Amino acid sequence: MGRLNSLLSVTTSAFGNKRRASPQIFTGSGTLTIPPAVDGVDALIIAGGGGASSSNPAGGGGAGGVRLLSGVPVTTGFVLNIQIGGGGNGGSPVGTNGSNSGFFGVSPFPAYWSTGGGYGAGANPSPGTGNNGGAGGSGGGAGGGGNAAVLSGGVATPGQGNNGGNAGFLGCGGGGGAGGAGQDGPYVFSGNGGLGIFSTIAGTNTAYAGGGGASGSPSPIYGNPGNSIGGGGYYIGTGQYGSPNSTVAPYGAFFGTPFGAGMGGTGEGGVTNTGSGGGGSPGGGGNGGSGIVIISY
Repeated sequence: MGRLNSLLSVTTSAFGNKRRASPQIFTGSGTLTIPPAVDGVDALIIAGGGGASSSNPAGGGGAGGVRLLSGVPVTTGFVLNIQIGGGGNGGSPVGTNGSNSGFFGVSPFPAYWSTGGGYGAGANPSPGTGNNGGAGGSGGGAGGGGNAAVLSGGVATPGQGNNGGNAGFLGCGGGGGAGGAGQDGPYVFSGNGGLGIFSTIAGTNTAYAGGGGASGSPSPIYGNPGNSIGGGGYYIGTGQYGSPNSTVAPYGAFFGTPFGAGMGGTGEGGVTNTGSGGGGSPGGGGNGGSGIVIISY
């Protein structure tokens, strides 16, 4: 996270106190022609979030990768091609990764890309073994099986996000977010999704790229009488191990900003154009949110 933290500090200076006057917001693919007297642009690039698992247990999808650029050199009349990545689909036993977002021009102008979020993983229906979370911009959460093996959350792309949460016996990890790793889901626990980030490049302080929450079904045999639900982007996690409405730290309710990520349990999808991960659910994992590109000059 060292590189991403340094980029976030750039956000405060380049996109906050010294924000450029003309943000161009792309929620779908398109082109941008550089106007007269512009020789540099700032940019926020967010890829599509990962889809969550629909298995039981079900890991959350990872957020799309985030890149924050300042002072990219351009010339008047130059045409930038912008591509917006779609969110991954929820699925069983694993979802699918989100797609990349970025912009590019005619060579030798370099291409700038953010990597799609990793898929959330769940247990296989037979023989009940688990799966590791998918690698991506931020990694997807792992889904534990009915054995003692510890499954690994997906690995994040360096400088673009954080890893997904690990999973133990019948546990499931939250998806990684741009601002923090997904929470681990040890023995029958469901992890919260990782924190997202804020950016002011579009003119208002907006939250993006939270990790999807994880979820498992009731399991009285293993001491989990209620749906085990992880909060999306560390928003609210309820019904954790031990009670349908337990707030046992650190798996209980956490009140904060959802960063557009899907809540575990209900299979919420990541919010459109936030790049957030989908929420895991045995009833149908949520899709990841589509990405966004904002270029300001």
